[in-house]
Amino acid sequence: MSATEKLSVAALIGVILRRRINRTIDVKWLVENDAYAREIIKISREQKLEDLNEYADHLEKLTFGESKPNMAPAPAQSMEDTAKADIHEWLKETEPEVEEKEDDAVLDASKYIGGLR
Repeated sequence: MSATEKLSVAALIGVILRRRINRTIDVKWLVENDAYAREIIKISREQKLEDLNEYADHLEKLTFGESKPNMAPAPAQSMEDTAKADIHEWLKETEPEVEEKEDDAVLDASKYIGGLR
């Protein structure tokens, strides 16, 4: 059980909760306080989101060394694949689409040639 792994899983849970249900959590407190961790794990499971359930199970296993036996088996997709998909989805949301015409780029560059010394 590495502290870095607990922190990274807690951060993933925080991001998903913020994006999907607009709830912010204290990731540091989630890693340090067992009562808070149990409550956030409970809230995560109530959302019935596949990826969130997987992260909640993983955090519970890292923090308490246990997992709920009545939970559905883990999906075939690994946590790394899910995290990569979340990152790619986030990048698509944050990168603005900028269309720059080639003529505009040439004009903008040419106005500085010889103008700056």
